[in-house]
Amino acid sequence: MRVRYIVLLLVLGSLAYLLFWPTGLNFPSQSFEEPPAFSGALLPNTALNNLQTLGTVGDGPEDLAITSDGTIYTGVANGTLFKKSSSSESWQAITVTYGRPLGLAFDPTERWLYIADAMNGLMRTDKDGHLERLIDSLDGKDLGLVDDLAVADGGIVYFTTATTEWGWDEANDAILVGNPTGKLMRYTVRTKQLDVLIDDLSFANGVALTPDGKAVLVAETGAYRIKRYGLVGRDSGRVTTFSKNLPGFPDGLNYDENGNLWVSLPSPRLATAEKLSDQPFWRQAAYKLPEQFKPKPERYGFLVALNPDGQIIESLHGPDGKYALMTNVVWRGDTAYIGSLQERSIGVFVREN
Repeated sequence: MRVRYIVLLLVLGSLAYLLFWPTGLNFPSQSFEEPPAFSGALLPNTALNNLQTLGTVGDGPEDLAITSDGTIYTGVANGTLFKKSSSSESWQAITVTYGRPLGLAFDPTERWLYIADAMNGLMRTDKDGHLERLIDSLDGKDLGLVDDLAVADGGIVYFTTATTEWGWDEANDAILVGNPTGKLMRYTVRTKQLDVLIDDLSFANGVALTPDGKAVLVAETGAYRIKRYGLVGRDSGRVTTFSKNLPGFPDGLNYDENGNLWVSLPSPRLATAEKLSDQPFWRQAAYKLPEQFKPKPERYGFLVALNPDGQIIESLHGPDGKYALMTNVVWRGDTAYIGSLQERSIGVFVREN
């Protein structure tokens, strides 16, 4: 009998903790449209099953940058940056950031490889590995989780801070909590000027300059959408929604040679998370659950292409989940090179003619 009372007290205590113990965090109410059906351009396929890879490079090669001569650069979880030429069979380490490199992008001259490092802010290196930290604070405070970037002419860098509350390995919690502290920023190397372009983004992530240079796009992972920031003329400073109600969590953004924007979706949208979106009380309870019971990304390869109007025109699927949590894709002709947050290699997809 006594054991039963102890068990009952433990159960009641656990429920009280889950339901009423304060976390000190802000859980805003969210409202999203019904996810789009997997039909039409989103009709599932097996294009990303059984991907080729470029050999083991390290944990989590999230992003990659490719030079005009075909050399591929990537960064992994231990802070090391690697490169691999088209004629090489193995990866070569070039430098270490002593942080977590996430976004990578060369400037148009390919002299500098710019790095969005989740722990050390905005950095850059030349091809020989001479590393330089550019900026790591805003108004005397740490930038937060610096995530991705795009580089324009003249050393102008557009980059994101996903969140100011969470670390790079806490993205799932950051999205579950949903407090919009992400930012899109602009850093001018010559003047060392830092400007906040968009504030209060729900986990700001991938960045891309439009091919005409008239706007910069930013993925808002926690809101399933992509925002557009105008850069020229009367459109300068204007913020609009480029694409909304995406079928998964948008991460990396990159244009192909046809002017279509490819969006990497580490996971389709999660039914459990959808049900909790407008229920802050229950989202807070879910946050306090042991890790194994919290909503988690689905192992499903997923890339979508958007036309210049932000409409989905193509999707590539990998339902076998063998190569998953896709975070960036870079096209060169008919070949797509794919990064991942958890895999240990760069995936390669070759389109059949």
